[in-house]
Amino acid sequence: MSFEDAVPLYAPLPLAIRTRGEKRTRRVKRHEALQAVLGALGTASHVKALNRTIDHIPVAIALIPHAKFGEDQDGNTTLLEEMENKNK
Repeated sequence: MSFEDAVPLYAPLPLAIRTRGEKRTRRVKRHEALQAVLGALGTASHVKALNRTIDHIPVAIALIPHAKFGEDQDGNTTLLEEMENKNK
């Protein structure tokens, strides 16, 4: 496996949230958005994580069972559930 084998993820808009007590919506930093998404996926999909080094670069890898990345008509990254493999 090479770091160059990976493809970038694309999303249409920056993520914004409003938490209790905040008067306005704020933009979320990239690492905060990723933590929130992985936490939600981990609860629902049994996501597991690995820390590895690839090509001398530290890499955090999220393993999402029964899923694969896709792309919509606008080129945005989508996450697809592979139902046909789920029962094997």
